[in-house]
Amino acid sequence: MFFKKPGIKIINLSIAGTSTVESTIKPSYKEICVFFENIFCMKDYIILFREPDGRMDEHSDEDLRVHQQHWSEWLTRLKGEGRLAGGSSLTLEGRLITGDGTTITHTTHKVGTEIVGGFLLLKANNLDEAAEIASSCPIYESAGYSEVREFKN
Repeated sequence: MFFKKPGIKIINLSIAGTSTVESTIKPSYKEICVFFENIFCMKDYIILFREPDGRMDEHSDEDLRVHQQHWSEWLTRLKGEGRLAGGSSLTLEGRLITGDGTTITHTTHKVGTEIVGGFLLLKANNLDEAAEIASSCPIYESAGYSEVREFKN
């Protein structure tokens, strides 16, 4: 929802730029409440993407292109909705620090062949909404899964 202040005149130009429409926006009480809830009450979540290490799997160029396009479309939609707060895919290079902090191994944490492939910082009203958003992610096209966690502070 795009909110405009009550009583503010808005001038809309047509696509061709040949005509204008002037109107006064007077949102309902419910629209105002929804707007402020979405802006001020959204919480921060992280989505961790886990997936099989597919470096040895063969994929056609077309399959890779389509999968990357699905990711791009999904992320663009989240950004447009004001939900995307950051994130990235991760390299396979890392260090694992264990014990009392003095043991540093040139590897990353794995469970079998599963790796953490990336993360996303997300804005949502509650954990269920964040999980619903995560459920629409293209990670499931490649046998991956996600975990949604709320930031503590």
